Amino acid sequence: MAEKRGQATVFFLLAFVVFTAFSFLIYVKVSNIEKIVAEKDSVSNDISFAEPVKNYVQGCLENVAENSIGVVGIQGGYYDSPEQSYSSFLFSYSYHFDGIRNVMPTKKKIEEEIAKGVVEELPYCLSNFSALKERGINIDEGPIRAASTITGAGVAIDVAYPLKIRQGAKSEVAANFKTHIPVRLSAIYDTSKRINDMQEADPENVCLSCIIDDARSKDLNVLIFSYRDGDTFFEIIDNQSKLMNEPYSFIFGAKNEPIQ
Repeated sequence: MAEKRGQATVFFLLAFVVFTAFSFLIYVKVSNIEKIVAEKDSVSNDISFAEPVKNYVQGCLENVAENSIGVVGIQGGYYDSPEQSYSSFLFSYSYHFDGIRNVMPTKKKIEEEIAKGVVEELPYCLSNFSALKERGINIDEGPIRAASTITGAGVAIDVAYPLKIRQGAKSEVAANFKTHIPVRLSAIYDTSKRINDMQEADPENVCLSCIIDDARSKDLNVLIFSYRDGDTFFEIIDNQSKLMNEPYSFIFGAKNEPIQ
């Protein structure tokens, strides 16, 4: 049992390091966005006065999209803490198998969770447009709405964010922003579904070699960790998908016994 707990401790510490890195990445990138906006504005007098605002929003959208997808991966498809999960440090590691049945989130649910993270984090990244307002640009904001779509090539995110941008007598309206993050979440989802389908069919005799072979057929790796009373956690790693220049991870658990 001590060995199992040791494995799990290393696993959760690694996830904590990933979260810290994500947080630091957003801080660094937001600082860089402000610098880039200022440089673009000073280099060219031909661009629209509203262009720095659009660039600022676009840069923040790309950052928070990566962060949301990263958190959703660590938490097994959820941005908010799921009901059936194990909480440790700043994350909740979701169970996709509750001891009896497959309870993994649908692909649509994961898309909704990614969008939720974008809506929640975007205002923090924009920081009330303070860097731009100091330069005499006024911005009236509407509500933020987001939708994400998991495709074979990555995750597409569309944001509706009405902005009225004013400077002196000039005004311009911007409303729609989009980005695409090349994370192979579709292939990862298919592999996680296969794992959970196998557990639901015969939880006592899961074919580990079948899981590994299926993952390898998609150029994915799978790590398997035992923790507490025989609960198992799976980490699907995609070396082809990079966030923060690190391979993308998708983590979820399976209960050894039904959740009471």
